[in-house]
Amino acid sequence: MGLANKKNNILQDLNLLYKKLYESGLIEGYDKGYDDGFEDGMKKAKDQYKASISDGLRHGSGECGKIMVKWKSKS
Repeated sequence: MGLANKKNNILQDLNLLYKKLYESGLIEGYDKGYDDGFEDGMKKAKDQYKASISDGLRHGSGECGKIMVKWKSKS
């Protein structure tokens, strides 16, 4: 009976470990997907508004100038 209990305990521990690893993988995968999606969305938004910001800069907008400088420094 002792060996059977030990086997069951090991199986339970293994199942808990698999569950923790699975949950950790889900969290890591979600975070990676979120980060990639956010980065992609920001790039698309930047591309969409770049012409407007540039036009504002040509017309003397200081705020547009600050944005362009920020974008240049991050590139």
